[in-house]
Parts: sequence; C-alpha cells; structure tokens
Amino acid sequence: MYVGVVVVCIIAGFFAYSYFFPGAGSTSTTLQPAGYSGALGSAGTTTSLTGREFVRTLENLKQLSLDSSIFKDSAFLGLEYMGVRIEPQEYGRPNPFAPLTAVTQQVF
Repeated sequence: MYVGVVVVCIIAGFFAYSYFFPGAGSTSTTLQPAGYSGALGSAGTTTSLTGREFVRTLENLKQLSLDSSIFKDSAFLGLEYMGVRIEPQEYGRPNPFAPLTAVTQQVF
C-alpha cells in the first residue's frame, strides 16, 4: 500500500520537476510579442533579426513623402476647437499624506 503511494509521489514529482524546470534539450514555451518571427536561439540571433526588422522599417519610412498642402487648405484653416475648456481650479493639500491636524495648523 505504502509502496504504491511512494511510486505515485515520485512520478508526480518527476512530472512537476520536468514541467517547471525543462532540460537543456527541450524547448520551453515562452511568451512572444504578436507578430514575432524570430527563432528561439541564441541572443545574438534574435538581436540580429530584430536589428534587420528595424532597419527594414526605417528604410520603408524614409521612402514616405507627406503632402503638407492640407495644412494650408481653407477647410483645415477654418476648423475650430469644439471641446469644453476646463477652468483652472484650486489645488488640494500641499502634502496629502500629512495628518489633518498638521494641515489645518499650516493653512489657518
């Protein structure tokens, strides 16, 4: 009876250990950012892939040309701010963490 319990505990311990501490030969599942295309490997490989993606994006941005004539258009110049303007208000206590008695002595 006790032998069966010991065997089950040893097997459960083995699976728990292999789950939480994977060996060097196995690949663990790690969280990757969305759209990550790099391979799991040495840090240099991932860094070089990230560097290449950055350079590619930078080259794509250099090819863009923006037309700034829209800012000189009469329709754009006629736009008005339609939001609600917030009036300045009085601030709270100088030190919100000070006891109330200390604040009343300073203010009054």
